This record gives sequence, structure tokens and C-alpha cells, in this order.
Amino acid sequence: MLGGVEIGQDGGYGPPRLLDQDTVRAVATALDALEVEMLRADFDPEAMAAADIYPDIWTNGTDEFDYLMSHFTGLRRFYRTAAANGQAVLVVIT
Repeated sequence: MLGGVEIGQDGGYGPPRLLDQDTVRAVATALDALEVEMLRADFDPEAMAAADIYPDIWTNGTDEFDYLMSHFTGLRRFYRTAAANGQAVLVVIT
């Protein structure tokens, strides 16, 4: 998802990236192929904390996996909709 063509200036986390329609379809397909139970089996909050993966929530006692899945399902829906409509996607991390 951080592929595509760099456009514009670096805003601190890299420049914006434009994903063309083909790339958007590929991302949507890849996201659709991920099974929630497979992700749950591979989820390791201690390893994520040790690797200093943002955000720093991995060992705070809440259900971090559910937190991730709430955002994952939205991201998957976004790319699925963009792909179905033949749209490109502009990725900007702020």
C-alpha cells in the first residue's frame, strides 16, 4: 500500500503516493485474501511492542487485536469500493 508513484513534497513521513487503478485492484485483492483467523493466529502484541510498532498500545491490557480489526475492515472496505469504481488512491501519512 506504500507503493505507487511519489508525488509532492515530503510532509514528514514521506511524500504522498498515488496508486493507480491497477494497483488499487491488487491491494483490494490482497486485503480480501486475508482471513481474520489467520491474522489472529499470527498476532503477537509482545513482538509488536518490542519492535516499537506504532501506536504504543500493544501491551496496555485492552484487546489490541479487535482495535486493529476495526481499522482493517474499514481499510479493506475502502480499497474494495475504490477498486469496484475504477478509482486511484492518494496515500498521505500525516
